[in-house]
Amino acid sequence: MNSLKSHWRHITTILLFAILSALLFFVCLKQIADSCMDTDGLLNWDAKHYAFIAKQGYSSDFRTAFFPLFPKLWGVLGLSAIGISIFNGLVYLISFFWLSIVFRIPYQRLWLYLGLPTAFFFYLPYTEALFFLTGSLVLIGMNKGKESLVLLGLFLSVLCRPAFTVFIPALFIIEYLDHRPWNIKRLLIRLLVIFLGLLSVSCIQWMDNGEWFTFFSAQEGWGNSLRLPEFPLSSWGGGPIVKLDGTAMLCAFLSGCGILYLVFIPKSYEAWRCDPATRFSLCYLAGIGLLVLLFRGGLMFSLSRFVFASPFIILAVEAVIAHRREFNWKRIGSSFLVFSLFFLLIGSFVHLRQLLMFSGIAAYMSLWVMLSMVHKRGVRNALYAALTVIQTILFCYYGYRFLIGDWVA
Repeated sequence: MNSLKSHWRHITTILLFAILSALLFFVCLKQIADSCMDTDGLLNWDAKHYAFIAKQGYSSDFRTAFFPLFPKLWGVLGLSAIGISIFNGLVYLISFFWLSIVFRIPYQRLWLYLGLPTAFFFYLPYTEALFFLTGSLVLIGMNKGKESLVLLGLFLSVLCRPAFTVFIPALFIIEYLDHRPWNIKRLLIRLLVIFLGLLSVSCIQWMDNGEWFTFFSAQEGWGNSLRLPEFPLSSWGGGPIVKLDGTAMLCAFLSGCGILYLVFIPKSYEAWRCDPATRFSLCYLAGIGLLVLLFRGGLMFSLSRFVFASPFIILAVEAVIAHRREFNWKRIGSSFLVFSLFFLLIGSFVHLRQLLMFSGIAAYMSLWVMLSMVHKRGVRNALYAALTVIQTILFCYYGYRFLIGDWVA
């Protein structure tokens, strides 16, 4: 009880955001139904496939691309679309609170992470809430040196989604970055657990449809095959979604730069917070961006969900903000220039209006960079307030678009 009292600011912030999220969903769903609550808005896009698997199991079709932990748990619980959404929301908020306490995230920044643009997926019949929990188990286990948590998190994460494609290379990279003799036994056990998770996925699907490892072939049905990307990069859903996925790709690119920085500048450990959990987070973000780039031919669809609806983006951003620097306008201007140049890969040059909108996103990203340089309390609080307003607007905007049936991620 005393421990909870000491974190009352964290609890209050999370509860306030939960109330905002509940109001958003209530208002949107009621507006869609005109006169009464309607759950159809909750079952858009991938959610309807999870609902199908929960009720009828796997068949020999494209749905084997969806991994079983969430839909099978939904089937066992027997909840409605609203019930499972509430369940997911609780799983996410409790996991978020645990993560924020373990990694000592200041309560002033909680709203910024709770309001990430695609964080509304945590309150939907999607796998994101469970993946946030399982990913948090991995990160907390690495932070606390509790290998049992790491192994449990790796196993459950693979049951959630095809995370093994990113986790396996990430484990090799963080082992290399330890700058000491490799712990081969630990690495092999972690890889074995991932393999067991993958085997469990196949067993669960085999019990339903009598076929083994069909999720590999199912990926091709979703347009995932190795090929060179076409530029400028694009996405499904039109302009606002392209900008959202483009921002996620920028975060993946910056994470990759962070990993290269750690690999090629050994003394960087002394200058930058780089605990194993942070390194793993950077590897995940860089890896998921690279996979989307190489396997989708230049389409970035769903990348914003993979990046922003995960615990890994939180630790990556915290690593940047916690690395305190002296205020420097040149550094802020350089960051804005790098962000703007990156957006040329996404077609920001095709029209003046596009260029201005992407410049606005680059300015918004530069505000995050400023957080690591501003030391005056008043200015820092003003930055928090500005980013909080922007984050809340984006959260509500993209959440509303999903609920009315538009593609978001």
